[in-house]
Amino acid sequence: MKKSELTLFNKIYSRHKSLLRNFSEKNPRRVIIGIAGVPGSGKTLLARHIARRFKAMRISNDEIRKIIGDVEISHPSGGSLDVQKILQVYLLFFFARISKKSPNKLMVLDSGIERKYERVRQWCLKNGYELFTIRISIDKGRLLKNLCNRKKSAKHYIPYLHKWFADYNAFSGKRAERIVFKNDGKIRTLRSFVNGLELN
Repeated sequence: MKKSELTLFNKIYSRHKSLLRNFSEKNPRRVIIGIAGVPGSGKTLLARHIARRFKAMRISNDEIRKIIGDVEISHPSGGSLDVQKILQVYLLFFFARISKKSPNKLMVLDSGIERKYERVRQWCLKNGYELFTIRISIDKGRLLKNLCNRKKSAKHYIPYLHKWFADYNAFSGKRAERIVFKNDGKIRTLRSFVNGLELN
């Protein structure tokens, strides 16, 4: 890793760590929970409930993106930064750092696992972690309703739905998930699923 990248990731990590709940929780289970689902399918709500029940650390891509913007990073060549690429590389940096610094070894990823599944799986294999994947199944009508109810305009999301579904369907074809959560939009269904979840 280049010195400039290390400096950048240390800046991001310093701020990111301060946002993490359950950092000091003693949790020896070496498990990373990944969630597959298109935007609007309920990944964040599911991740929050899982983190609460198991006292896991929730790793939010949205929080990391905000940190990247706040640290006012400049591109060495004067061009624009590839935030998605920074996120991908930082995540593995974060895993390596957090696995040594925190007594809590249980993490839940609050972002789609689809495109980063293989990278996370390989890291887990090399570092003695289990990757536990959950796939969210949701009716397309309910999904569109959820997107329209978001603060951002639905116009921001709808043009990318075909790509997100392509990633989701490719992941589904691998049958890599351990369990499927059928999101019907009811909070009692979500709570029942999380309460019955076994990570062993």
